[in-house]
Amino acid sequence: MEKEAPDPRIFKSWEDAFQYPIPVVRKLEQQLRFNVDDSREKLRTLVGASYRDLLGTAERIIDMDENMEQMEETISTIGQKCNSRAIEKIFSNYVKLEDHNRKQNQQHYSYAAQLAVLQSCPGVISRLLKSTSSLLLAAKVLVLSRLLHKTLSQDSALPLLETLRNRLASLRQKLLSYIDKQFSTLEIDVPALIEAMCAFSLATSSTPTDVLRHFHHVRIEAISTRLEYSSQREQSILKSLKLYTRTLHDTQAIFPKRLAESLSRLKSYPLLKDKDVNSVIELKLDIHERWIADEVRNFTPYLRHDELNRTETEKLLRTWAKRALGTVLSGMKTLIDQEGDVKSLVDLRRNVLETWLSSTGRAPGQDSSRVLDDIRGTMLERLKGLIQHRAKEFDTLHVQVSRILDRWSKSRESEVSLWDDSMINMDIGNGASKFKETILARSHGRAQSVNYLISHYDEWARSIAEVQKAIKSMKDTRWDDDFDEEDSDDDELGLDSKQTLLSENDPRDLEEALAESLFTNLKDTGRRLEELATTIVKDDSADSAGKAVFFIRVLREVTQRLPKLDAKKSSINSPQFFSTASTEPLFSILSSRVSKTPLHSYAMSIKKSVNSKRVVARTLWEGNPQLPVQPSPRAFKYLHALTRDMTSVGPDVWSPGAKRVLKKTVAEDMARLIEEMVTLVDEDEVKDDRKTQVDGGDIPDGANDHKVKEMDSTILRAEKITQILYDTLYLRKVFAMPKGAVEKKDSIELAVQLGKQKASLDDAAMERLNKSANDYWKRTYLLFAILA
Repeated sequence: MEKEAPDPRIFKSWEDAFQYPIPVVRKLEQQLRFNVDDSREKLRTLVGASYRDLLGTAERIIDMDENMEQMEETISTIGQKCNSRAIEKIFSNYVKLEDHNRKQNQQHYSYAAQLAVLQSCPGVISRLLKSTSSLLLAAKVLVLSRLLHKTLSQDSALPLLETLRNRLASLRQKLLSYIDKQFSTLEIDVPALIEAMCAFSLATSSTPTDVLRHFHHVRIEAISTRLEYSSQREQSILKSLKLYTRTLHDTQAIFPKRLAESLSRLKSYPLLKDKDVNSVIELKLDIHERWIADEVRNFTPYLRHDELNRTETEKLLRTWAKRALGTVLSGMKTLIDQEGDVKSLVDLRRNVLETWLSSTGRAPGQDSSRVLDDIRGTMLERLKGLIQHRAKEFDTLHVQVSRILDRWSKSRESEVSLWDDSMINMDIGNGASKFKETILARSHGRAQSVNYLISHYDEWARSIAEVQKAIKSMKDTRWDDDFDEEDSDDDELGLDSKQTLLSENDPRDLEEALAESLFTNLKDTGRRLEELATTIVKDDSADSAGKAVFFIRVLREVTQRLPKLDAKKSSINSPQFFSTASTEPLFSILSSRVSKTPLHSYAMSIKKSVNSKRVVARTLWEGNPQLPVQPSPRAFKYLHALTRDMTSVGPDVWSPGAKRVLKKTVAEDMARLIEEMVTLVDEDEVKDDRKTQVDGGDIPDGANDHKVKEMDSTILRAEKITQILYDTLYLRKVFAMPKGAVEKKDSIELAVQLGKQKASLDDAAMERLNKSANDYWKRTYLLFAILA
């Protein structure tokens, strides 16, 4: 069925008619001819209406006639050429023409499209780097930009490409820097870490082994860097240890399986087919992708995802763990060596051990027990060093004492009496604490120099108490309450072993170190103080007694405070600290000073009584025979002078040891004096007898008077000796050694026996004198309490 011809009036040009088949064209010709004829008729009709219109119509008819002729000619030519061979030839030429035009357009559009995408890549990468969660996408865009740059550089050498290449190189370094930052952070989780590793592998074309080694390198650098923050020692150590243990677990969790799976997904499809890449609006890949070169559009990352196996992973992990642990321990030692507070170091030890024990379980690549021992050893070494340093600070005591003694003459201090008027106006508020402290200080002779040394010692003692408190806190720590049962079951040590190691063995080691250090330093200080005491004893200057008093007071204050340290008794109360044999010479200096003048006065008083013609207080004798019942006034004066001089030196100085030395010294001097006086009395009476005989001559009539004078002289001599003997018995009781004191021999006993012989007293009389002297001392000892 022939197709109906279209209306020629709808054609815009004559060329539209030849779009139809030849039969249709012929119908069009016929129709046009018919239309022409019809038009001619209409024209004839219209001519009569308007001549001007007729002229125009005529012109149009002429034009149409010419067009028709051309169309007929064309149609004739078309008719001649409308065969299959001609049509195929025409189609082939048309296809070639189209291909030629398309290639010209494609070359132009492809270069422009690829350059547009490449120019957008730096901005996209910069934006993605600001969000660290898009590092993998940034790496993909970077790879795409490198491919585009390579393709464009083959066809052109625009300066713009060189600028883009430099910028992309800078962004690559920035991307790697961001990846390293992700690797080194402690807060990153495993999925984000895997993504960062994939980004590193994609950006550097690295194998899983390269990724693992770089990851370990970054982590150990991060550990080392954290351990350089000396201003935050505890946080630095804890974070570095957490990063170390986190690396062990991350390596075991990621390599090789999970990283291999992630890398495998990256190489499963072309880069431009990645939905994340296509979602980047700035790249406009929906417009430019069809113009991008095939080698770029079809590029698929080639990553050796299965290059690393588990055996190699464990080997690399063990190697890294050993090196990293050394870095951790070395940095930890450097930081804790800067810590001078024992309590802070003990707290740090607990936190470090808690961090290790709570985060390891079975630490991959490490022997947990060995690491625990290494951490314990590092901490204990520093703690022992601090303890030894604290104990050694006691050594400065002898230095301070020596310095004060060297400038004694320039810095001699005047002691304020307990009864000074300043005590009256002293504030007694707040429980009269200041008043009581002042009383204690003055009664114990705590001058400024002594107080300075006491405060120095008290500060040292407080530091030792802090050490002991810190050690106790180590003992009180319960490690089994800090960990889960699941972790504990896998622990090689076990809860009991942890508790024993950390809360028993370590504190015991520190206690032993403290006791040993105290013993050594106390012994050494005691030896040095003994040397100072020897120097004071050899000093013949007038200041020797004052130096001895100062030294004794310092020694007393220190020895009274040492037991309060509550350390091992053997180390503190050891006789090696300061022997009694070293203090006795100091007491001897004081004894010689206070006893010299009173004894001299007492001797002069006895000599005066020897020359007297009567016995003082003879009328107070009692009994049958009459015997003295109280000492002579000279004995009281002697004791009063002696106690006065002792008090002037300082009542606090006269400890039992000092009084023992004083009594021994005075007793020996007293014995020699009594023997001398008894002998003097006896010799004086003999001289008087001889003088009487010479003066009396051989007068028989005066013989009886001579015998009376001789009898009176003998009685007077015996009474003088008896009074001296009573004084001696009384003084022997005063200077008697306390019970328990070991003495070779009573020094005054020989003088007593000599007096008994010279006074011709029997045992009963001696017993009466001895009992009376003892009873009298019991009634009067409070008068001389400093000697009691």
